[in-house]
Order: sequence, then C-alpha cells, then structure tokens
Amino acid sequence: MYPSRVYGILYLLLMTVSAWAIFMWLLTPLALICLVVPSMFPRAPTKAFRKCYHAVARRISTVWFYFACGLFEMATSIKLRVNIDPSCREGERSIVICNHHSHLDWYPLLCMLCRLQQVGQTRILLKDSLKRAPIFGWGFQCFLYIFLARRRDQDLGWIHNVLNYLNAYGEPSSLLIFPEGTDFCQETVEKSNEFAKAKGLRCFKHVLHPRTKGLHAIMEHSHDFDAIYDCTLAFQYFTENEVPAEQSILNARYPPVISINIERFDIKDIPKDPNGLQQWCSNRFTCKDDLLESCGGSSHLPLIGWANPANMRDVSQEDVWIRYIWGLGIAFVLDLLSFHLLWTNQMFRNYSIIATIIWLSVCQFDDGFDRWLVRSGTCTL
Repeated sequence: MYPSRVYGILYLLLMTVSAWAIFMWLLTPLALICLVVPSMFPRAPTKAFRKCYHAVARRISTVWFYFACGLFEMATSIKLRVNIDPSCREGERSIVICNHHSHLDWYPLLCMLCRLQQVGQTRILLKDSLKRAPIFGWGFQCFLYIFLARRRDQDLGWIHNVLNYLNAYGEPSSLLIFPEGTDFCQETVEKSNEFAKAKGLRCFKHVLHPRTKGLHAIMEHSHDFDAIYDCTLAFQYFTENEVPAEQSILNARYPPVISINIERFDIKDIPKDPNGLQQWCSNRFTCKDDLLESCGGSSHLPLIGWANPANMRDVSQEDVWIRYIWGLGIAFVLDLLSFHLLWTNQMFRNYSIIATIIWLSVCQFDDGFDRWLVRSGTCTL
C-alpha cells in the first residue's frame, strides 16, 4: 500500500473516530434529553427548553467543525486562502451562495465560515439520502440541516417549515446553498449551455446557470437574514483532469491551492420577486464566470490573478488557527476518553451499542430526528 494511501486512510479514520466520540459524548445525550424531558415534565417551559437545546447544539457544531476544518487545513498540504469582503461581519445571519465545482466544496466553505464565526449557526441544504449516513448524517439531523428529496413542492414546503420553526424559537441561522443544483462536470455544462441557447442567454465556461426556486423560497420568508455572501471557489488540481473528490482525501492527493472570493450584498438590496431574483442571480453567475476566467479557472495549472495565494491576504487565518487548535484539543481528549472507556467499562460499551441501534432505527423506520424536532416543536407553540 502506498504511503499516501496510508496517510489518507489515517486522516479519514481520525475524522470518523472523532466524529463518533463527539456524537456519543455530546450530541446523543443532548438529543435524548430533548426527547425525554418534555414527556417526563409536561409543565416544563417547552420554548425555553428548545432554545437551550439549540444553543448547546450550536456550540457542539462549532467544536466539531473547528476540529474538522482544523484537520483539513493543518494536516494536509492544501493552501487555502479566503479573500473576505471588508463589509462582512462576524456572526451575522447570512445566505451563502457558491458555485458547486466538486464534491469537496463543503470543506473550504466551512473553513471560510469558521473565519467569520458563523459555522455553528450555519445550516446546509443537503440531499435527503445523506441524513442516513452513520454518525455524520445523525449529527447533521441534530444540527437541523435542511435535507431535500428533490421534489420541488415537498422541498419548498420543508424549507418553509424549518424557517418557521427557527423563527419561532429565535434561533440565529445562516444557510449555505448551491444555486446550480449540482456539481460542475462536462455533462452538466452541456445541459446548462443547451438551456442557455434555448433561452438566448450567455453560455458559461466555468459555472452552470443557477436555479432560484430554493433561494426564492428562502428570500420570501420572514426569517431575519442580514446579507447574501456570494462566494466564488477556484481549485488547482493535483494533476491534470483530477477534479477533487472524496477519493482525493482517501489517496492523500490534495488540491495544492484552493481560493475563495467573497462579496457581501445587504439583504435589503436583493430583489424578492421571482423574476428580479432570477436576473440578479444570473448576473452574479456571469460575474463568477468572468472572475474564474481571470484566474485561469479550476485546472491543474497554477491559479493566477486574484486566486494566486501570493496575491491574497487572508487576514483571518491566524485567528482561525487558534480556534482550530481548541477544536482539535477537545476532539482528541474525547477520543482518548472513549478508547479508555470502551476498553475498561462495560456500561459505556452497552451505551454505545444501544445508542447506535436507536439512531439506526430512527433513520431507517422514521423520518429522522430533524423532522421530529420541527413537528413536535411546532405543535407545542
């Protein structure tokens, strides 16, 4: 086995073990308390209890992503640089939109949100199948990520329900959405350009034409967002035509450079009507295509212009590395404690087995913990 493959396996093993430890020690007890307390104490102030649940879950999410993003930036050879609009503010409620270039886009965007101290409050719109992924999907349910089944009416209704629930409990939230709806590849480029020709629009070279149904559903809701962050993501590939993917992590074939450019737009300046929002979004993706063309686009060649690391001053990098070290430290302590108790304590082994069976059952035979949270929370208002 090649040394790079061994390193990649160790990286993913450490990521998975730490996710399991954080999930078993922190999230599972929190979810059980949320399930049990209302039935045991029916007169308890439910709204205050739910607000407390989400406040704690937000902090656990922050710890987990400080660990995961710290591992991504500090234990790999990737140079990640983020060019942040000076008008961006730490902790504000934002809608993050971005071009969807590869399956690894989540990592750099989460690292960007760590810099802005928004990662714990951010909810990502994901495919419904991911909620059943062991450990990671269970955790995303506890954080109330928005899982979509790709059935438009059903998905738009679920987005509306989740935002209503978050509003009712005063939960600060940012959302991450990819308006293109799918990742960038030759097949999707051809379909996008066929659509553009039929509509008399410009054919893009580096991005796809955006779909705005989901974004419009979010924009027309009364949720208190502050801004839209328009992010443009550029990769330098490990080798020619090797688009970054999960396999890249396993084989330790990391993209040498990832660059992100962020432009902030005040929410009051964004059109709310469907046609106006579609035009605004199309204009932004035209700008993205031009911006990516100016840096050479994502390829195996070194990025130039704005995306060249030598030309980018990531002023928040030093601050975020302190947060990463904090997250890594907590995760490692939980890892060691878990290994010790699994080896020495039968009660902890039983708890781990029972908790795993319960989560598998909830995901297999029910809609999931996230659906229960929204349904039961709405009923008690």
